[in-house]
Amino acid sequence: GKTWLVHQSLFKVRLVLDHGLRYVQGTFDKQGSIHQGLRSLILDRLLEIASQVAPAEFKNRLGPWSHELLDGFDIDVNTLGDDMRPYFDALDALPEIESPELHDQHAIECAVDLLTDDANTYPIAVLLEDVHWADELDLEVLRALVRRLPRSRVLLVLTFTSHSGKAASDLEPWLAGIRGIVETEGGSGLLHEIHLEGMRDSGVERILSTMLGSSGTPSAPLVNQMVRESKGYPGAVVRLSLIHISEPTRRTPSSYAVFWLE
Repeated sequence: GKTWLVHQSLFKVRLVLDHGLRYVQGTFDKQGSIHQGLRSLILDRLLEIASQVAPAEFKNRLGPWSHELLDGFDIDVNTLGDDMRPYFDALDALPEIESPELHDQHAIECAVDLLTDDANTYPIAVLLEDVHWADELDLEVLRALVRRLPRSRVLLVLTFTSHSGKAASDLEPWLAGIRGIVETEGGSGLLHEIHLEGMRDSGVERILSTMLGSSGTPSAPLVNQMVRESKGYPGAVVRLSLIHISEPTRRTPSSYAVFWLE
């Protein structure tokens, strides 16, 4: 599946070792908090910058809209520890009067600046998984980031599933817009898409057999049900298996680690 492709394959190793890229990642989650994927990237960058500069320089690196960034992506600086307090105390206060549209625009621009800040000196790979759970503000940040790609040494990797997610119905027109931006501003060679089809019945059956272990062979009705409900996506097969296969019968999740790419 897509997660295996970006995590368990040699993709990540080659980015870091062969090409010398820094690597940051975030994941959007149905059960997670809003902006979860981008928030983790932003927090990583804030902590990285704070480890390199003094509080006064930290303020300059974040720019004039740092509070819009923190407020827009629900970042609670109190959770970052006392060592970080001097850095955030040095930031300018959030303006008292600001339209929601201008607030979001500033948060988006600050987020993109933060992610691309020193990318021309230290190239960076940005991975965001499960973009189908992103909301409109998250997608706007990614759209603005794509516009920067022709001028920044940033590799942006997005994974998504087209059949689920609160924003899934909006993803195809959004992706069409992304393709248009890339082609207009940087040329079509900047964009590479990999489409993974769902597994066939045999792949689903093998995952179920792995989970059952010595307890038996999955029945044809169970395999058909899993294929239908999971649409052949490995992660969905595993999650559904935890529901449809009784606990005494199945192996514990930690006892299997085999996925197949059909």
